[in-house]
Amino acid sequence: MSATNSTSPTIPENSESDVLEEIGREDVLSAAAVIFFVAFFGLIFNFLGITVVMKNPILKNSFGTLCLSHSIANCGVLFVFSFGPLRPLIYDQCYITYDPITWTWNFAPTKCGFVISTYTDYYTSVAIFCAMSSVDFTTLILLVTHRKHSHFTSNEESVKRRKVEIRFFMQSCLQGILFFYEIFNFYYVSTLNPNQWYVFFTATFAWEICHCLDGFVVVLFHFRRRIFLADVTPLCFFGLLLNALAVLIVLRSPHFVKSYGTLLCSHLFLNILSLLVWFLWVTPLTYT
Repeated sequence: MSATNSTSPTIPENSESDVLEEIGREDVLSAAAVIFFVAFFGLIFNFLGITVVMKNPILKNSFGTLCLSHSIANCGVLFVFSFGPLRPLIYDQCYITYDPITWTWNFAPTKCGFVISTYTDYYTSVAIFCAMSSVDFTTLILLVTHRKHSHFTSNEESVKRRKVEIRFFMQSCLQGILFFYEIFNFYYVSTLNPNQWYVFFTATFAWEICHCLDGFVVVLFHFRRRIFLADVTPLCFFGLLLNALAVLIVLRSPHFVKSYGTLLCSHLFLNILSLLVWFLWVTPLTYT
């Protein structure tokens, strides 16, 4: 996703110093906070989604495998957003990178960058959305047809199976809507106004929130409390994430450069050690 080609959002071509004069320090911190927390909670949602898919018996099929691979891919994207955008290079003239000045992702301003942004990214995204929409529409027709033919011959087992199929269909439709929101905002809405915050929320944020809510949708449709009551692994993992985040906040915030901050930090480190014991020792023993 880029801000440097004809199909992507455009930022006014000012120098970095001009841009820095227009945006204050608070704006930069706000944008960073939005990116980090959306990515952080997106990671939680997608890790929850992975656990749900692996533990829920109704997802032991091809649809569950698709949900699992999707959630893993979401985690990869959100990890990049959360812990520092990378610059993967194919070679010097062919790359995608994040610009911390404009808060947007940019492809190389070269022929290779144009090919990647236009054909590999834009056209591929549109093709995937069209394929998803076609499959969803076909599924809707099949569900309606099956409902008409089985209306007078339904038994308890078939009714239960139909409810599961409808749940799968609704999940797929909602994820398709999220994907459309991302594509439409990034390639069209974001080009309507050059304001930096407007472009940020309609391009970078739209891309990130799509991957965040995609994991939430999986949890929303398939979460079962008994899955987590029977397994301490997810609780340990999320406890580790939350305590690690708290340690980062304490170390970075100037308000905690005192004895109270030291006390908080030591407390959080003890929490992490305790949870590591649960995660690495108690959980494996439970499964044996």
